[in-house]
Amino acid sequence: MSPVVIDASIAVRWFIPDEREPESDALFQRLISLTETAHVPPHFFVEVFSALYQATQEGRFPEQLLSQVIPDLKQYPIVINEPSLLWKRAADLGKANRISGGQAIDLVYLALADLLELPF
Repeated sequence: MSPVVIDASIAVRWFIPDEREPESDALFQRLISLTETAHVPPHFFVEVFSALYQATQEGRFPEQLLSQVIPDLKQYPIVINEPSLLWKRAADLGKANRISGGQAIDLVYLALADLLELPF
């Protein structure tokens, strides 16, 4: 299996029809066929749930499916990673690149990819 770090926004695209893209669909197909392993930071599933919850409020995702998405996702090769240096690396990347606080969540994904030496 080929490993990759994925952002929650990629996973959200798998479930919301108007956000689907060929690249994210291809990644999902590789995950379910077990040819790809996704590495994610600890907050990944909360972020996916939050985005899908908002989509239910906007009428873009069926409310009756909301409670089942995360358990379904956990069936696939999605590995939660929290290396000991994750938070320090995220802070260092933010400082070095002058990233605003609103993008702090993205820094954690970038730091994870950097520490695991995986594509993002």
